[in-house]
Amino acid sequence: MIDQPSPEIPGDEVARALRQVDPAAALVLMTGWRLSADDARLPLFDFRLTKPLRELNELQDVVDRAILLCQRRRERAT
Repeated sequence: MIDQPSPEIPGDEVARALRQVDPAAALVLMTGWRLSADDARLPLFDFRLTKPLRELNELQDVVDRAILLCQRRRERAT
């Protein structure tokens, strides 16, 4: 899970680097920023969570979906 406004490296830069290291990784953007649907950073991520989270099950759902996506990508790669 990547927080977009990281103090040292912006989340989109972290996402680009992670994609190079592990293309199968499922990336989750967590941000309190309001991003427009055409924001160029969004395609870097598979899922998006908006802060503040309203319910814990929202986080659990995205984590579960991210794990499944990562597993599927790894299976396809082998």
